[in-house]
Amino acid sequence: MASQDGFSGNNYNHFPREEEDDGIDLEFLISAAQRQWKIVASAMLIGLMLGVAYLMSATPLYTSSTRIFYQKSQTKAIDELAIENSIFGDETEFASQLELIKSERIAEKVVEALDLHLNEDFLSEGRSGLTSVISAVREIFDIGSWFSDAELSEAELASRKGAAAGKLMRNVGVSRVGRTYIIELSYTSESPALAQKIAGQFATSYLNDQLDSKYDSTRRASDWLQTRIAELKEQSLVAELAVQKFREDNNLVRAGSGPNLAEAQLAGANAQLIAAKGEVAEAKAQYDKLDAAIRAGDVSIAVDASLDSSIITGLREKYLELSKRAAEFSGKLGEQHIQVVNLRNEMREYQRLMFDELSRIRDSFKSKYDIALERQRTLQANLQSMVGATSSANKVQVKLRELEREATTIKSLLENFLTRYQESLQQQSFPVNDARIVAKAYRPGAPSHPKKMLSLILALFLGAAVGGGIGAFREFRERFFRTGDQVRDVLGLEFLGLIPKVAPENNWSIKQSSSQEKSATFIRHANGMTNYVSRQPLSSFAEALRGAKVAADITLDSHGSKVIGVISCLPSEGKSTVSSNLSQLLALQGAPTLLIDGDMRNPGLTRSVARHASSGLVEVLMGEQRIEQAMMSDPDLPGLRVLPAAIKSRISHTSDLLTSQHMQRLLMLAREKFSYVIVDLPPVAPVVDVKAFASRVDGFVFVVEWGKTSRSLVKSILSANPAIREKCLGVVLNKAEMDQMKLYRAYGSSGLLLFELFVLLSR
Repeated sequence: MASQDGFSGNNYNHFPREEEDDGIDLEFLISAAQRQWKIVASAMLIGLMLGVAYLMSATPLYTSSTRIFYQKSQTKAIDELAIENSIFGDETEFASQLELIKSERIAEKVVEALDLHLNEDFLSEGRSGLTSVISAVREIFDIGSWFSDAELSEAELASRKGAAAGKLMRNVGVSRVGRTYIIELSYTSESPALAQKIAGQFATSYLNDQLDSKYDSTRRASDWLQTRIAELKEQSLVAELAVQKFREDNNLVRAGSGPNLAEAQLAGANAQLIAAKGEVAEAKAQYDKLDAAIRAGDVSIAVDASLDSSIITGLREKYLELSKRAAEFSGKLGEQHIQVVNLRNEMREYQRLMFDELSRIRDSFKSKYDIALERQRTLQANLQSMVGATSSANKVQVKLRELEREATTIKSLLENFLTRYQESLQQQSFPVNDARIVAKAYRPGAPSHPKKMLSLILALFLGAAVGGGIGAFREFRERFFRTGDQVRDVLGLEFLGLIPKVAPENNWSIKQSSSQEKSATFIRHANGMTNYVSRQPLSSFAEALRGAKVAADITLDSHGSKVIGVISCLPSEGKSTVSSNLSQLLALQGAPTLLIDGDMRNPGLTRSVARHASSGLVEVLMGEQRIEQAMMSDPDLPGLRVLPAAIKSRISHTSDLLTSQHMQRLLMLAREKFSYVIVDLPPVAPVVDVKAFASRVDGFVFVVEWGKTSRSLVKSILSANPAIREKCLGVVLNKAEMDQMKLYRAYGSSGLLLFELFVLLSR
């Protein structure tokens, strides 16, 4: 049904409205999905078929895995020399171990252990059929191999080992299990037995490599220690001889191993002075600590200095008991409760008593400190006098002590290295590995690749993505008219109505009566479409044409006769059918109507209703026949007259005929006798007849085929023909697929809503 609002004089040709951007239009997305679901479903089906074909052609692969657990080493051999391969303690070390398992070193050990470089089945895994054929052909045409020995050369063995190791490194997988110290090692192969064997051998080779590496490191350290010990022995012997020779040269030979008298006295005085300094430092530290605690008012700091005081211990116990009770009462009764306040007062009193006792203890520490300091001064004075007396002897003693220290240092270093050498030998004899296998490699029962369900889901997803992309492209490239709002937005014209496409069973041929067949003045409908409105006056087809009539009545002069041209952009858009049914609708409503076939190049209307006509518009315009003689009538509609265009030969000057004075007089006569004159005009795009005839009509009804005529074409034609646009009453969308119209509701098509409302009411 046509929209019947917005007609005010000639202001119905408003400018296109700008689309409002309200974000994502979910309704449009849903309707677009409904429109393109077949494309998406087809793409998903193709994707599923490709996925099935891939699963049928793909070579199944089997994965076997084992788990290795690492723990901290329970024994430690040589820390400082860093020769122990202990368990890693951070992420970097862990990642290093993972890379070590996947290294070429381990892969080569696996190859040698399993003789994989001689296993043709293993080496041929992963080769395509074409590659296998090419290799076979090369072997056949390799004439040199016919006469060579069956045994492989060292270069060929090395090449095979490298290829086998590379394949192992590509197919082995190593990962950490969560945040644990367990590493999962897996291997993928076309053979489940081979996958199990290689995965187990990888773990075994890694453990053996750990032991070999530790043994080699320990052995190298032992060799180095042995060499270093020999050097230290030599140095120690030289140092001892130097000390003995210096004693002899300076007459410092002792009776036995003890020091001389001067040295003994000096040592005794020095020892007493050191002890006195220690007592002074201890007394001062006790005094300073207790004094700082008293000044700061912190009881806890002074506790260590007063642990031997039973008074403070008792006071502190009472203080802590009161503090505990105060905390309990405070949590139950609140800080301001009288019991809590009393407890806090008692705590302060005990604290005062403790500080009084601490002050007394501090005074005793002060006295002790003064006595120790005075003793230190006395001993220091005695020591100074003794040092002055033996200054000359000390110069010799200094050199002697230096030699003795050097000898002692070398001896101590030698003993340390001997100890470490023994530890190294023990570690070399009993190597301990930090890793162990906690889950042996199993023989896989089912292939791990390809994953059938995942592959099918992925194929469906990719198919849906491709189908969605195609559907989105189709939506983006949508360039036809589907709804009335598109007509208003793109063209700036009123939407007059939506004419549905009539089902084939309703487009049947009309049987004429014998009198109609004999009469040459009666029109004869070739099919049921030219008089569909007469047969179905309450249909949506008729209702859409009523919209065009209402637009003409509101826009054009309501008192005079109206000349309305029916046009389209291209042929076969149904303008002749619209012209025929519009004229019948007007006649049914009691308005005298004249239908003129103005398409003298391709008179489709005449072929549909007056194929038998021998004369018509051309003869009238040429002055060969009067209009009354050329007009034909409809026996079922007395108010309808038809002026056909019986073309006997091709006419090249049709635009001249339409703009001639004869055509003007014809329309003037028609205005006097008929309320409506409907002119079926040629298409606008191919010829210029409509542009030339535009001044003769009062208004145009623009017929656009639904879903077929390009928006840009219609817009460009109207832009190039402003005379047609100015007189255009509106646009009628013809041949609409009503079962698909609901899919375009996302565009907010008001014409569609009114049409559906009319269909519901008509039912």
